[in-house]
Amino acid sequence: LEGQMMQHAQNLEFEEAAQIRDQLHQLRELFIAAS
Repeated sequence: LEGQMMQHAQNLEFEEAAQIRDQLHQLRELFIAAS
């Protein structure tokens, strides 16, 4: 069970990392479009 829990935690972190990466990408596009 501990192993499964750790795996889920890592997967959640990857999900959050992907969301943050997407947000940064969108912000960069906004700045490029604005300039």
